[in-house]
Amino acid sequence: VATLDRRGICNRNRQRTGKILRPAGADGATQADRHRLLALLQPIAEAAAGAFSEIENVKQASKALTAAAIRKKIQTTTYGEQATAAADLTAAVFKEENDNPTNRKELCGDTTSAPAKAKTVTAFLYCVCAGEQSESGGGFKACSNAQPANADTRSALTNVHTAIQGLVNVCPQPAAEEITADDITKMIATVNSKTTSKAQQAFYGKFETGDCGGKSGSRLCVYYKTATKDEAKAYHNIKWQKQLEAAANDLRDQQAAAQRLQGLLLQLKSLKKQAYNLKPQLEIYKQLQVAAGKSGTTQEAQAKKGDDCKQHTTNATCTAENNCKWDSTTEKNEGDFCKPKDEGQKTQAGTGGGAAGSTATTRSTRHRTDKKACEADKTGDKQNCAWRKGKDGEPEPEKEKCQNVSFLVNNKFALMTALLSILLAFSIFMDFCSYL
Repeated sequence: VATLDRRGICNRNRQRTGKILRPAGADGATQADRHRLLALLQPIAEAAAGAFSEIENVKQASKALTAAAIRKKIQTTTYGEQATAAADLTAAVFKEENDNPTNRKELCGDTTSAPAKAKTVTAFLYCVCAGEQSESGGGFKACSNAQPANADTRSALTNVHTAIQGLVNVCPQPAAEEITADDITKMIATVNSKTTSKAQQAFYGKFETGDCGGKSGSRLCVYYKTATKDEAKAYHNIKWQKQLEAAANDLRDQQAAAQRLQGLLLQLKSLKKQAYNLKPQLEIYKQLQVAAGKSGTTQEAQAKKGDDCKQHTTNATCTAENNCKWDSTTEKNEGDFCKPKDEGQKTQAGTGGGAAGSTATTRSTRHRTDKKACEADKTGDKQNCAWRKGKDGEPEPEKEKCQNVSFLVNNKFALMTALLSILLAFSIFMDFCSYL
């Protein structure tokens, strides 16, 4: 049974391996190709790890920015910590959430005592909408014709919760659209635009004189003195406004986090797509390596051929049978005039590595030991040869001699192309790497 289980696991692993590697064209890759794919996948692992790490960071940073948490913050702003709706309010809860006022004057403020204690939105609503019981029998309708009468006098808050429930019930139903940070900010700005400031005092609503008692003589308002720094501070830090501003900021942060996560997910999708398209990059790299190897072999052969002809220092031995040609322009029969027999042949400059490359190779071989002639070899303003040490892929890299400039350029191009191929390789699947 254990053997069968192991076989089953191996079969499943092989199937999984094929499922991962087959779409990438890597299931039949040689060991050398797999090693090269792993090298191409190195940036993918780093990019994917970075993206996943940032996703975790964003998720951790925005953990508290849930819809429920933001909704709770708005409810607290409206009713206080102990209630989530108007129906949850009692007179005791309402007073506790608003710094325990004992009468309307303390709740809504007056000119002789401390600033208004009202901390919640519903406390503000009561102060600017609910008339005093003695004013038209409590039936003074400041905010809505449908609002119920207030049963409390200015000296008591016994039925304040009932008055608030009645006011909330006549408020318009909220729109179906979700509330936004801008909605909250605009609402705060609208309320503040209705604030009156004068003579070291500020008030919301209607204020005549004395206090915000809810009567025709004193009117309906929330009153703050601003004569001292502490009084001005209380006015500029009204609790419900600060809490709503915090809720608006949470909504903005929530939206920013959602957008960032969406961007990271799109990045990972792109990485996955590129990871499964690495085989063409591998093929390009292999072709460039073959081309670079052939170029190096050709130059080595040409250099060796030139060295063989240098052994012949007389016209008599510098013959075609030795693949050499006597290149003296005078009648001299001795000296360093024996050259490869094809060296004197000129080929038309081309755009690729064919004829033009052969010409440049011939030139560099011709000036192999003559630095001055090497540096003077030009076609117009273009340098054909350079006196330098060899580069990677060139013969005798430590020896300073006349080198083919086009060979250097072509090899740099090959290297850059291979490098770009590597840089373009990305992936998100670490298990893809593990199967190579």
